[in-house]
Amino acid sequence: MKKLLTLLLVLAMMFSFAACGQDEPQQPADDQQQVEENNVEMQKMTADQLLEAMKAGEDLLILDVRKAADHEASHIPGAYGVDMDAAKEGDFEAGVTAMKAALTEITGSENGNGAKMVLVCYSGNRYAQASTNVLAEIGATMENVFTLEGGFNNWSEVNAEVVVGGEEVTDVEMKYMTADEVAAVLEDEAYLILDVRKAADHEAAHIPGAFGIDMDAAKEGDTAAGVEALKAGLLEATGDVKGGDKKMVLVCYSGARYAQATTNCLNAIGADMENVFTLEGGFNGWSETKADLIEK
Repeated sequence: MKKLLTLLLVLAMMFSFAACGQDEPQQPADDQQQVEENNVEMQKMTADQLLEAMKAGEDLLILDVRKAADHEASHIPGAYGVDMDAAKEGDFEAGVTAMKAALTEITGSENGNGAKMVLVCYSGNRYAQASTNVLAEIGATMENVFTLEGGFNNWSEVNAEVVVGGEEVTDVEMKYMTADEVAAVLEDEAYLILDVRKAADHEAAHIPGAFGIDMDAAKEGDTAAGVEALKAGLLEATGDVKGGDKKMVLVCYSGARYAQATTNCLNAIGADMENVFTLEGGFNGWSETKADLIEK
């Protein structure tokens, strides 16, 4: 009798489990899986490819889509910060709004006007994917949209010297020329005298033939703005965003902070640093010893 009761109990339990399995409704597809199915395919660009494009002065729009605080802490030179954290978290409309506002400010167009864009997130995955989806939605030219492979995490390892801000960055060592040495090459076409003080101060008085590029923003820590100012100025002065083969002499106020910020920016854009010098003592020293060589 006991064996029969035991057998019946076992059978009852088996039927109960089977019934539960049949009655349990099928779970809906995971939301994340649904999102992944709708993802726009990303094109990748390696760190080496991006670095070569930057050195070549290629017209790129580098969009740092990480959190704003992380972009401000450290980023690739020239990168624009577009915080896409909300989009990564599923708020697609917030991502659309943020991206449209950023592209309008940068390019004058809500969809980037066909610009070649490189998306930089942490590891080249979720933030970049959310941004790619948003760009497709707003009508960006998707064949021109790339994601940095490995993201900023990889970039900061393999190109640590090409990072703005953060502990990775150290000032590039400056080489100096004395006022007498600079005076001796003022008529030498191989040299380009760059006055990196504030524009108003350059306009008020400067070394004869000096080309003014206001690097105040870079001195204040906005290296991205400094890079853009340098590229635009050097393109105008030399026809090359990196200054070509010109030997450049940086003139700031005292030969310190403005010149250092400019030296760092020149290094970031791939200028030939063997050809970059700083006027010792800056314009202040020049005004004392070379007062007859000043244009006002």
